[in-house]
Amino acid sequence: MEAILSLNEMAMLILQNTYTGYCGCNICGSYSEHKPFGNRRNRRRYAKCPDCGSLERHRFLWAKLIQLDLLRGQVLHIEPSKCLHKAMHKHSVGGKYKYASTTYGIYHHYAELHGIDIQDMSHIGDKAYDLVICSHVLEHVDNHAQALRELVRIGKTVVIMVPFFGEKSYQDARAICNKTRLKYHFHKEHMRVYGSADFMPWLKANMPCDTIILEHKSHNKLDDRLYIINTGSNA
Repeated sequence: MEAILSLNEMAMLILQNTYTGYCGCNICGSYSEHKPFGNRRNRRRYAKCPDCGSLERHRFLWAKLIQLDLLRGQVLHIEPSKCLHKAMHKHSVGGKYKYASTTYGIYHHYAELHGIDIQDMSHIGDKAYDLVICSHVLEHVDNHAQALRELVRIGKTVVIMVPFFGEKSYQDARAICNKTRLKYHFHKEHMRVYGSADFMPWLKANMPCDTIILEHKSHNKLDDRLYIINTGSNA
């Protein structure tokens, strides 16, 4: 099932002058000349907000969290970007927002939970959080299927985003170090490449048959997609 952004959200996300690169940022509220970002494969002219550092995927994620009113109750955010950290704290309603750093991410002193390995979160109880957000993290772990099962175990609702390069997912056996991962997976820390055509089937194959998964498309240049997994424990 696919949900489309409202016209107002789309306007905020893509609001820009073709010639000057001035864009609106729905995270910090600024309207400024956005900067280029990306490597040679996916470089975009007006991607990065100079005020908060957000990229298209951050603004898309934020728009959907607000539109769907998901920031309620106990919220756990795995490795959020700095641009989202303060905004999440400010808008979390009726509970507590926690930021978790991982064993394969960057250490941040302001994280409430440090050194989490999402492949094994046995120290966190079942359905401990009303919402778990995991954006651009699964591609960094060895066993992404186990990580997905752990995310769904601890969260009543789980929001997942991953980068896509083409339509077909793959893991190149030659990608064994930073240099070769950069060559074959387009990022020195990515353990695999996800494809837009087979990611949803992979999610369904690793979920109980009664799990509801909603796909939201951004329709931007990168074809960012957000997946909301409802584990049926929100009553």
